[in-house]
Amino acid sequence: MDKFTKIAGYLMLIGLLAYFGVKLFINNTVKEGTPAPEIQATLINGDSFSLNSLKGKWVLVDFWGSWCGPCMRDVPVLLEISKKSKALNLEIVSIGLEKNEQKGLESSKVLGLDWKYQIIEEHRAVMLSPIARSYGVSEIPAKFLISPQGNIQKVEDLGKLSSMITN
Repeated sequence: MDKFTKIAGYLMLIGLLAYFGVKLFINNTVKEGTPAPEIQATLINGDSFSLNSLKGKWVLVDFWGSWCGPCMRDVPVLLEISKKSKALNLEIVSIGLEKNEQKGLESSKVLGLDWKYQIIEEHRAVMLSPIARSYGVSEIPAKFLISPQGNIQKVEDLGKLSSMITN
């Protein structure tokens, strides 16, 4: 085996160990139908936030990042959902997972995210931020629909969100 092949093999092994190590480290206890983990944080406007304050409403929790291409593709759909949110008794809670808080704040403004409940979680290893870990988020975008009773549903398709709420 030549030197290049050995190095490539070691790098692949390190990558696999890191990937599965993160998967094991993240709390994957969030399941559909179970109570949503509490979120207590500071909103980007400086107000304190508690997820429990939204009980009685549908809540879409959206984990995203300014550096995440698939997250950016979801923005137009989220903006449309935001326009319909009052009629659906729905609140959107965006949680930006960022290495640099300022980058998340700038992206939120440029993208036109205008809903009240926006949080930026700054962490060197973004998927290891406390809120992401409490929801078992290992990749983004990740979305969770929380019923008015406070139970979790994972959202696979934003386009089907309205029908999930009205059924």
